[in-house]
Amino acid sequence: MIAAAAFALLTLALGWLVLAPIRRPLGAVAFHSVAYPIGLLSWTAVACASALLRHAWTWPLVLASLTVFAIAGFALAHATAAPRAGDRHLFATPGAPKAPAAWTYAAAATTLAAVALAVQASARTAAAYDSIFHYQSSAIWLFDTGRFTPAITGAYGALIPSTIAGNLLVGLDWTATVWPVLALHVIAWVGIEIYGASSARLSRGIRAALAVTLTALLATTTPFLAHTLYVHSHMISACYLLLAVLAVRRAFWVMPRDGGPDATATERAWLLVAGVATAGLVLARPDGLAYAFGILALVAIARFERARGAGTVLTFLAGLLVPVAAVYGTALLRLGFWTGPKLSGKMTAALIAALLLVGLIAAFADRVPGARGLFGRRGVLLGGVLAANAALVGVMAIRNPEGFAASSANMIGNLTHSGGYGNLWYVLAALVALSLATWRSWTRRRWPALMLYAIVQFFVIAIAVHGTSHPGRLSPADSFSRVAFHAVPLIFVYAGYVVGGLLETYREDRDVESA
Repeated sequence: MIAAAAFALLTLALGWLVLAPIRRPLGAVAFHSVAYPIGLLSWTAVACASALLRHAWTWPLVLASLTVFAIAGFALAHATAAPRAGDRHLFATPGAPKAPAAWTYAAAATTLAAVALAVQASARTAAAYDSIFHYQSSAIWLFDTGRFTPAITGAYGALIPSTIAGNLLVGLDWTATVWPVLALHVIAWVGIEIYGASSARLSRGIRAALAVTLTALLATTTPFLAHTLYVHSHMISACYLLLAVLAVRRAFWVMPRDGGPDATATERAWLLVAGVATAGLVLARPDGLAYAFGILALVAIARFERARGAGTVLTFLAGLLVPVAAVYGTALLRLGFWTGPKLSGKMTAALIAALLLVGLIAAFADRVPGARGLFGRRGVLLGGVLAANAALVGVMAIRNPEGFAASSANMIGNLTHSGGYGNLWYVLAALVALSLATWRSWTRRRWPALMLYAIVQFFVIAIAVHGTSHPGRLSPADSFSRVAFHAVPLIFVYAGYVVGGLLETYREDRDVESA
């Protein structure tokens, strides 16, 4: 049990070191809550070093690799997002984040260690074929030989085998703590976001009750409970996806600013976190590279609508591409252009190059004469992206109508009756329909529309990935059925926006009637 706490605390400490230059812009709660997920990426650095040296995992190699990760991560955060001289006045404004106090480090470490010990002591875990014969076996191979395989880099992602190998290093034969720990992160982020995004016109009691109610509903759904224990990519992917999207909101919509185009320290800090979280999503699953385009599009839309400079996108790209390029660059160096049924070496290189190209276009497109006015118009870019999504789905349906119809039928069937979700998707679909029907009455803010876009974009990419590769099957074990869970925390956050907005509208109407 002590080994589980040791791994968790080492991972947390590595996250602290990487995020140290931006601890003040993030604030104490955010700094501590994102440190563990960021720290998990450190174990891919060990995998890269062992693959380059073709050396088994030993403590000298691991400690040297983790030191390099901490130094490189610290340098990246300092260079791209650390506060500068022009940011000092922002920290004097009311509501500005404060640097974490010393006692908060002890509190965060104690809480995490207690959770890790409790999970390990409970001996609760869930495994299937992939858990044992792919993730666990790949981790053992990586630990013993220090070599990447096409299965690790192209079929299942490097993050989970690397994390399990790290647990093997500290003496744990089976890794069970990572998934419940990340599930608690998801619950905390959902609750904090719902509470913080609710209007100040609502009392603290109502905001707290709304946050607690929705997070409790999320935490007690069957899929959430299952993926909290299931050793697979789904809770990890849901965690990184949620963190990336919420980080974009905090970058562009939370902190006050002076109106200039240059990004402030808070914006840069959260965009770096969004980029690194997207890298975690990429390295957790082979289809993560496809979902990264959705997060990049969200950053681009927000950057143009909020009239921010190119540095916002470049900071996000740095956080995303540095970890991804390190892992896949190592894999390409050692394996060459590997082949595989999911993600080949050539496709990987092409997708990373495309991410860089699209990111640079998003950063500098408004410098084209006449483009600034077009991209700056509210809704133009979002409408264009949604139209492109509709066209993509239409092309898939036209190119392979029978296959698309079969896979679509299985996808819908799994969400509605065969995927283990019960009535969850009926309720969530009804909520989205209600929000659209009453849109102008519950929100005047722009972000809820972009949150809804992020959810829609996720499912369009999921349909493109799963609808073109295989028809699937009616079962909770179906790939799309499990992947759909990744968006569930986002939808609960959106539900918080809607319910909070409707409660605010009700209170305003009641105040008018009583006046």
